[in-house]
Amino acid sequence: MEGIAARTRAASELQFYTLLGHLAEGLHQIGNAKFESAEALLQPALRKLEDYVPRFRGLHVESLREDFQLVMKALREARAAGRSELHLPRLPRLRALPD
Repeated sequence: MEGIAARTRAASELQFYTLLGHLAEGLHQIGNAKFESAEALLQPALRKLEDYVPRFRGLHVESLREDFQLVMKALREARAAGRSELHLPRLPRLRALPD
């Protein structure tokens, strides 16, 4: 994502690709059982993602946001229960929309 972001000139695209990178890093943190770090990355990224709903550059941002909201819910539940593992029914997906 950093490589794509580095080649873009539009500020909105740069921010969008940076947000995607933060979302991916949040998933990585979950995989390493660093739930607090994951939440710290995901929460602000999801707030900023609102600027791109429902779609951006042919991508279905609304569905991505919904997927990550489910991740956040599961993450918060796991932290509240003191669990060190998080099982997601499915991973968030970036979906392309037809032109």
